[in-house]
This record gives sequence, C-alpha cells and structure tokens, in this order.
Amino acid sequence: MRLAALGLGLLLAACGTGAPQDMAGIGLDLVRNQGPSSAVPEAKPTPEASGSAVLELQSANTGRAYLTEVTQNAEYVTYQDAAGRTVVLHGGLVTRTQGYPRNLVGVRFGREDPIARARPLDAWPGQVDRAYQFRTRHGPTRSIVLHCVMARGDRQFIDILGDRHEVVEVEEACANTRLAVSNRHWVEPDTGVIWQSTQWIGGVASALTMTVIRRPIPDERW
Repeated sequence: MRLAALGLGLLLAACGTGAPQDMAGIGLDLVRNQGPSSAVPEAKPTPEASGSAVLELQSANTGRAYLTEVTQNAEYVTYQDAAGRTVVLHGGLVTRTQGYPRNLVGVRFGREDPIARARPLDAWPGQVDRAYQFRTRHGPTRSIVLHCVMARGDRQFIDILGDRHEVVEVEEACANTRLAVSNRHWVEPDTGVIWQSTQWIGGVASALTMTVIRRPIPDERW
C-alpha cells in the first residue's frame, strides 16, 4: 500500500509539471561500486569552515572532492565543494544534488527509513520504499519509486583520518519492475550512524561514494 501511495503521489506531481513517465531513459544497469577505503586523504576545508562538517565525495563523472557544510535546515544539511556543486543530506541519505550530470531534485522517504534517520542497527527494518525525483542538466524532471531490501554483512573496521570505526556493511537492493540498483552503507551498529556510503542518484551507473570526515553539529533551533 505504501508503494502504491508513493507511486500515485509522484504520478500526480509529474502530470502537474508535464514530466514524462517514460522510464527508458533512466537505464537498467546495476550500480557497481567498490568497498570502503581503508584510509582517506586529509581533507582541507577552508579556515572559515573549520568548525563545519566535511564530506569526501567521489563519482565517476567528477572524481574526488571535499565538501563543507554551508547550511542546516531542520534535519537537512547542505554541503558544497570548491566548484560550487552541492549535496543535501537528511541523516545519511542523499536527498538532493546540484552541479552533477544528473541531479536529484528530492527523495521522499518514510519515518522508518534508517538511512535518513539514524537508529541502532538492530532496530532497522528489513525493507523500505523511497520515491526519487531527478533531472538531467537540460532535461525534464522524472520520478521513480523503488522498493529497497536490506542485507547485513560482517562487522569490520574502517579508518578515517586516523580514527578507527567499527561498522557493519549493509547492502540495499532497490528495484521496481523496470530498474534495479544497489546502495551500500557502512554503519556504526550501536548508533546507526553511516560513516561511508555509495548511493545511486539516477541514471546509468550513476552513484556518489561518500565518506564522513567530520559530522555536523545538530542545530538546536529546530
């Protein structure tokens, strides 16, 4: 029922904006990615951003970049790199991008989604639904609903700038009748904090690999 409701909502939104419903342009390839890096090169945030959160992002199209926190709006945190590309996270979930060949406009998710709202790994659901809206630089907005099933791997350790984190790798197999993609997250089991993640952002084999160099400080105003 949740999947159907999400699909209906997106269909109505697409009709209102004139976005086509042809999913052929989205691509049907699985996102293929590598495991977490054992060491992350030192980030170099600007002095004025010394107290801000920092991410390292890698993609096949743009290579490696460091992004610093520029704004917080409730639980949404916006990061920007030196080239002006931006990524918005809700918890550990990429919800919006700007400046990439294919950009997320938004992601709709449920309250139980542990990628967007951290919780101990033992409290994670086995599956969630997400609704993705994205567009190319000069193309229309498109919408798609994916059903994501989570599978846990083994515990392991990763090093980020000399800090050692015990994590569990979780793979998400996300699909509908026309598309299948894969996300991978390296999760601190007691808190649900995601330290490294590879996430699909639309298109054929289009993914961002993210490492948290410095976590954001929650804004108490919200």
